[in-house]
Amino acid sequence: MGKPGPLGSLAARDISQAIERARRSQVATEKRRRALAPYGQALKLLDQGKDYVLQSTREAETPFPFENLLKAAQLLEEALRQDDTFPEAAAKLAWSYRMAAEYDERMWPKALAMAGRALAADPGSADANFVRGYVSMFREWDFRAAAQSLEQCIRRSILDQGSWRLYAGAMCVLGRAEEARKKIVTVLSVLPASVILRYALFGLAEQTKDLAEIERLAREMPKSGPSAALGEAMLASAFHWQGRHREAEQLFHGILSKDPRNGKAITRLALLYVSMGKLDRAAAAVESADGHRRWPILVGVVEAARGNRLRALGWVERAVRERDPNLPYATLHPHFDRLRSEPLCAQLLKQFSSGGWGSAHL
Repeated sequence: MGKPGPLGSLAARDISQAIERARRSQVATEKRRRALAPYGQALKLLDQGKDYVLQSTREAETPFPFENLLKAAQLLEEALRQDDTFPEAAAKLAWSYRMAAEYDERMWPKALAMAGRALAADPGSADANFVRGYVSMFREWDFRAAAQSLEQCIRRSILDQGSWRLYAGAMCVLGRAEEARKKIVTVLSVLPASVILRYALFGLAEQTKDLAEIERLAREMPKSGPSAALGEAMLASAFHWQGRHREAEQLFHGILSKDPRNGKAITRLALLYVSMGKLDRAAAAVESADGHRRWPILVGVVEAARGNRLRALGWVERAVRERDPNLPYATLHPHFDRLRSEPLCAQLLKQFSSGGWGSAHL
């Protein structure tokens, strides 16, 4: 037989390429199949993969035991070893690393690197964009980048309530609180039982001291279940804003009698005592918090109220060094008016909110 003609050569090449594509597809399918088992186990550990409506009555901050996070990370790492082209596993691993970083600071770079890997494969990834937005908000203090990443997250997963809450914070710092509020109200109409969305709107209402809205949102919170304490703290805060200090104090003490480590109640009780001029009690409340919740910026508020300007400034500087997560809100939240009334502290916070610092300066 003679050599195949040009058409025969082309046909042979096409057939060979088709066979190779089929082989690669089969290999990829097998890799993904092996990766799905540990991926699914990790989602169960992280309590994810449920319908958003079923999750809507959960507490605004669900604590994950470190052991669960560690095991989930190990399973997701195994999933990526089985299939290194699995963007969903990379995104969930970034999310797990981000949660673990609350326990171990060394996890932050791993969270950011894994989010970058996931976004390289899938720029619209909700989990990876959330991690990227969280890091921008609380570690790099780039609020515009935070809002942009969170908008990407919301486009993919519009009912992700945690993303909306963080988005509201970023938009507040950017002076776009009303834009965020309108969007969250729309989502709340779809998830009317959402605790997290109400808490986000509560924070926005506090910015403008809308006393009627603050109390309305607090009274709409569940009266029982895991979110009852959050609702009580919100109502106590509403009383604080209305000048009903004794009622607010009683509510906060009621929460702390059942949960002495409740971070929200401790923080807001300290701020209440500052408003009441009971500065020794404010300092004692701050000291009662465990190490994870003893925020430097809060100590700065107490010192400013005492008239200790240099000590207050020192605590603000420490808040910058330690990346206190309350620092972005200290630039505009009414609770921190006393701190911003000190010229040196105000100058420092203004530099912070205008982007005078970035991760390279810390």
